[in-house]
Amino acid sequence: MAKRSIVWLPISNIGHMTKPDIFLSFVSKKLEEKLQELELSEMEKLSIRISILDIFEQNYDLEQIYYEILDYFEDYVLLAPLISDVEKYYLSA
Repeated sequence: MAKRSIVWLPISNIGHMTKPDIFLSFVSKKLEEKLQELELSEMEKLSIRISILDIFEQNYDLEQIYYEILDYFEDYVLLAPLISDVEKYYLSA
């Protein structure tokens, strides 16, 4: 079976993207960088990606997304180092 991975699209036209879209792009990039460092199965990585996408899909309010992302990263200890990057980005946006 061929190995597949989710490809996160770069920000190409910010003018047409919502703030949650831009935030998703940032979080996705940081998440992918972190997932490459971790020794997790592809199934675990896929589960994490889907969980993050689900947070964005279920919420339209940027502040709500932000707090749910922080909660998720706190609960998933291996992702906790991403919290400071997400906080800095959110507070600067």
